[in-house]
Amino acid sequence: MNPRTGPPWLLAAGIILLMSPIAATADEGMWLFNNPPRKLLKEKYGFDATPQWLEHVQKSSVRFNSGGSGSFVSANGLVMTNHHVGADCLQKLSTPQKNYYQDGFFARSLAEEARCPDLELNVLMSIEDVTDRVGAAVKESLARSKHLASVGLFVSDTSRGRVLSVPGARGYPLVTYSLNRYDAARLVRGIAIAAEVFLEAGAEAVYPGLRGADPIASGRGLEQLRQGGWGPAALSPTGFHPMGTCRMGRDSASTVVDPYGRLHGMRNLFVADASVFPSCVGVNPQMTIMALATRTTRHILERAERYLA
Repeated sequence: MNPRTGPPWLLAAGIILLMSPIAATADEGMWLFNNPPRKLLKEKYGFDATPQWLEHVQKSSVRFNSGGSGSFVSANGLVMTNHHVGADCLQKLSTPQKNYYQDGFFARSLAEEARCPDLELNVLMSIEDVTDRVGAAVKESLARSKHLASVGLFVSDTSRGRVLSVPGARGYPLVTYSLNRYDAARLVRGIAIAAEVFLEAGAEAVYPGLRGADPIASGRGLEQLRQGGWGPAALSPTGFHPMGTCRMGRDSASTVVDPYGRLHGMRNLFVADASVFPSCVGVNPQMTIMALATRTTRHILERAERYLA
């Protein structure tokens, strides 16, 4: 495993999943690897957090692109994390015959490891204070705000997410979503199209909003954007109207609400938003949401003696 960006090999020998809660306190709070309270740690605990030790810990920590963190525990890329962090991959790998989420998985060799789709592990290699640079850029942008314009674009995604009930998560559901490379590529293509439109309209520069991407001021910059091979980690998309998280249907085993939005097993609890769609409709769902909400409302009013009595 490359320690900079780990490949999507998960579970098996690739990840140790921890399920037992352990009480711990961090009386020094949270701090960056490049600015720890070294003096206090030395005086209070007799521990010297040397730069070498801090760098080792920093480069041993990993970030999951699906949400969550972990750490390397071997030179071969074995990663330790919590069960709920690996839950998304466990669900994707499970089959009707093998429930990895419930029963777990063990590989006796690297050859037996299961490949986890859409997973990327990131390692923080360095920290740089860019406060002055960012502050100056913000001031410059604000000074030119009357000359700025923005545009948004939508992609009907093929990526998938899940809503899970995780033991020990204080009763809150765990929502996971992994942007895949196909959808990331389509988003970048949309950004390139929008950038081309702005340049043709006379823009001096276009800021694409991709991590590590320079402002685009020419056709050459556009081509570099298109050929950049940007992955999901370079994007910070926002989801509107998530669909299918409370999908409707008659079968209570595979759906959350009935065809009128009433929660299975509950008398007076209705859901009337995009979450009841069986899947993504592929277009802006505002009209569909309003139509379904109206249908649900009429259903309730027509049966007022049952629901409103």
